Amino acid sequence: GHKMANTYKFNREHIKKSDMICGYGAGKELVKNQLKEDLKEMYFEGVEDFFYEAQDNITPMVSVLKETFQTLWEDERTEYTWTLPDGFVAYLRPVETVEITVNPFNQLPIKLIAKAIVPSARNTRLGVSIIHSVDGYVARELVSRCKYDIEKCLTVLVRIDEFLALNQKHHDDSRHSVAGIISHTAIENLANLDDSEYELYSKSELIEMRQRLIKILEGKSFPVKPIHDGFGCHPNNEKAMNSHYSDILAELTDGHLLESIIMEISGKTMLPLTGDLTGDMVRENSKYAIS
Repeated sequence: GHKMANTYKFNREHIKKSDMICGYGAGKELVKNQLKEDLKEMYFEGVEDFFYEAQDNITPMVSVLKETFQTLWEDERTEYTWTLPDGFVAYLRPVETVEITVNPFNQLPIKLIAKAIVPSARNTRLGVSIIHSVDGYVARELVSRCKYDIEKCLTVLVRIDEFLALNQKHHDDSRHSVAGIISHTAIENLANLDDSEYELYSKSELIEMRQRLIKILEGKSFPVKPIHDGFGCHPNNEKAMNSHYSDILAELTDGHLLESIIMEISGKTMLPLTGDLTGDMVRENSKYAIS
């Protein structure tokens, strides 16, 4: 007989948490329990298989990334470090609680609980830490763009103009910024540095910095209150904050931060990944990007 195929439609509320924990490296059992909790009466046995199938169709890169993070983990390694676009260096030391027995003067054995840096076979934490470190970069970057230092911004703008006028032959096509992403923090830092630091950046990077400074100076400086990945500001500044947030996501899309982090951790070179998504597409479609 003819068997009718069922189509299951889930909305964001049903699968958001499962999608998130799955991206962080949660196993099938955890994902299944989360789906059970969120789908409620819509839950049925084996629904997680449909969830994985849909995920592979819609966001195939998630599976690739999880595999990549798993292969970067080395059971014997005690330290991982990587650099974010604003120069912030993330450190991950696999720490575990261990029990140590000490016996002073062979009189009385004492058991101590201590946290020790030990090699570990639990390997989801590297992927989670990389994702959180990028979240941290986005938060720092958004705060520094919204609450910018007007004196520093004007100083750097004038000095970039002077530098480009005095160094007409300065082309230098090798980009100096981390992962091809220019952080506003790095731009403001140039206010305190001499011309040799400007020389490190390619002409196109200096022009990009100049354009960014002009855009930022058009709006006023205002404070932002971030809580993890939620950002609060005065309602009058919301549009400006959303625009900065879209820019940061677009720059991450056009840059190659993931490849840069993988190369720094593994010590191996890697070609930039090319996808269909561009920064401009992110800017056009990011009206729900900020919470």
